[in-house]
Amino acid sequence: LEKEEYFKLWTVNGFETTLTSFGIDPAAGNDRKCIFEIPSQYFEFIRNLYHYAETEGFLMVHAGLGRNKENPLENMEDLLWTRSEVYNRKVMKGRKLIHGHTPISIENIKDRVYDPEESFLNLDGGCVYKTISGLGNLIGLNLDNLELFIQENIE
Repeated sequence: LEKEEYFKLWTVNGFETTLTSFGIDPAAGNDRKCIFEIPSQYFEFIRNLYHYAETEGFLMVHAGLGRNKENPLENMEDLLWTRSEVYNRKVMKGRKLIHGHTPISIENIKDRVYDPEESFLNLDGGCVYKTISGLGNLIGLNLDNLELFIQENIE
């Protein structure tokens, strides 16, 4: 809402679908004011979401962790936007990092999940890219047994 650069990025990453889902004419997307036609309760919901989740064996974030940052869980920019797979190992405490944000092929996802030495589990199957070979999948992972659930985009 606050940054023009994020608005511009959104206009090429799903704003038409989002606006349409709220009954807003996508042609209004050229004007940032269209954002405020979305009911405020949705913004409040998003603002109140956790930015990461931790378990004994996993740390889960949207994009990744900051490279060589002392407190990477406080850096929202990296949690939401980084594409780096370099991080402060002290923060991980031997856990695996589960993230997305950067689409990879289903084969690559399987290789990572089934490799016991792998510390990065990128689960972004590029669901929106259903016309690109190897992508177009929504991925779920059972953390108890590392069973993958793969749903091809059917829209």
